[in-house]
Amino acid sequence: MTNTDLDPELTCVPAAMASQALELYVAFGQRRGQDPLHWILLAVPENSDRCTYYHVIGGPTQGINYQVQIQSNKRVNSNGISTSEYVGTIAQSDINKLKASAQRVAPQFCQSWVVRVLEDIEGKGMVAQGTASSWYSRMEPNPNMQSAQSTSTDPTPAETSANGASNWVWDENAQRNRYWNGAEWIWEQ
Repeated sequence: MTNTDLDPELTCVPAAMASQALELYVAFGQRRGQDPLHWILLAVPENSDRCTYYHVIGGPTQGINYQVQIQSNKRVNSNGISTSEYVGTIAQSDINKLKASAQRVAPQFCQSWVVRVLEDIEGKGMVAQGTASSWYSRMEPNPNMQSAQSTSTDPTPAETSANGASNWVWDENAQRNRYWNGAEWIWEQ
């Protein structure tokens, strides 16, 4: 692999390290009051103190639309991160697949977005089966979901595809179908 094969926006890895694997982590921001933790995917070259952040910023609580951010050359041990948990190892050659997944998944509540990206790369065989479901079970309630019609927080990976396409699901409590459009539940009339 040559240096020109790497996307310079995504990696700060010298060409000599290009064949190394990347360790994938879910990092958690510092807790702010009662707000849910901010989740960030980290792609860390082996034995490096620098990485690439994949995360969503913005949202209703910040008064701006959700936006996906991919930030390279970030410190692994940033003061803004309380802790991180290992997800798996991906090949350096799969970095563009990770970027494509991050860009394909519709911007939304950060924890939901991380689960959707994990679901997408799980479907590509980049992480173990069950990874997305495991992280889904750890999600905190979305503070932006305040619909009186729904007592649910966010959709399960089966309730929406990675590209945001609608998958109708039956809501037992509401006794009607719904789908997740990437920002809110849409209810069947």
